[in-house]
Amino acid sequence: MPGGAVTAAAFAELSAELLRRLGELPRHDGFWYGIHGAMTVEGVDDTEAVLLARIRETVGTDVIVSTSMDMHGNVSRELAHVSDLITCSRMAPHEDRMETKEPAIWVGYAWADEPHNRAAVVVTGPSEAAVAQGAERLARGFWEARGAFAFVAPTGSLAECLDEARASSCDARPFFVSDTGDNPTAGGASDVTWGLERVLAHPELYVIITRLRKPYHHEHDFTGLALDPRRADVVVVKIGHLEPELFALSAGWKMALPPGGVDQYLVGLGHHRVRRPMFPFDPHMPDLDARPASSPVERAAGRAGRVAHRAPTSRTDHRDERRPADTSGSSPGQIPLRRNPVAVHRVRQRFARTGDRAPTPPAVRHSTRPSA
Repeated sequence: MPGGAVTAAAFAELSAELLRRLGELPRHDGFWYGIHGAMTVEGVDDTEAVLLARIRETVGTDVIVSTSMDMHGNVSRELAHVSDLITCSRMAPHEDRMETKEPAIWVGYAWADEPHNRAAVVVTGPSEAAVAQGAERLARGFWEARGAFAFVAPTGSLAECLDEARASSCDARPFFVSDTGDNPTAGGASDVTWGLERVLAHPELYVIITRLRKPYHHEHDFTGLALDPRRADVVVVKIGHLEPELFALSAGWKMALPPGGVDQYLVGLGHHRVRRPMFPFDPHMPDLDARPASSPVERAAGRAGRVAHRAPTSRTDHRDERRPADTSGSSPGQIPLRRNPVAVHRVRQRFARTGDRAPTPPAVRHSTRPSA
């Protein structure tokens, strides 16, 4: 679960403990790498791939490694190279885990300012040609759908959402408002007081202040504090989409788009390490042709067992297009695949609002649920 940058010392300690425990096991029939996919560590790019490469060294090259991720994880070519199987959920909340065992399409984690931040697909097939064709078809699908993405619920400013909630009829209560800009499950600090200031202007409302950074996903989160959300008129939660339990009891729902650490206004967050071109920073269609991209071992053997998309690697800060391209962050070598060819096709695009802070801009659709 994203929650700000992890210190290098903490990552080293946790990694060492995990590897020690794995090394103490007499044998490994397989390894399931169940991760969220949006971790950021101080001084480390592509944390999940770095850790899995170390795990692979510990468990051995003959052990099948299966990687499952949140749809918001960022997938690099390196991570795919050290995984035998890799997939992700399609919905958030993740109510479709069993249904999406095979598809592997990621929207990525938008708030990580890292080179592997982007949407991605993983394609397997019997030949390089088949893999490349499938990857290019999916890449074009990403690009063609860029204008069709939308929030899963009606949106507005925090003030607009609160006004609508308070004015709603009795039949539309409880009315939920999501404070998306400070969502702890997306990586927000959960201490932004933008919403608190507006809520305190209405003394008839209760305010829950927690000691720890915590999302409120379930009814018992409220009833454990002797508060019944079913009897409330308005419930404001620091999350994005409503989890199934809260969605079921809500009679009305809007997503507020206030500023915060995980602000939905992605264009204004100041990314400068992401690889370019990327939509919406770059409005023109990038080169979507698949190209062979083998690992050092495969190149030494004179064969390319993988196909991956390689677009221009300019990481110009979108705030100043006059800056020269940064080519200092080249990718490390990849670990060779021992089975099917796999294409990790990176579609360098991200979906966000453009222009002013309009209340109903396009963004990534996270669920197939109908809007409340």
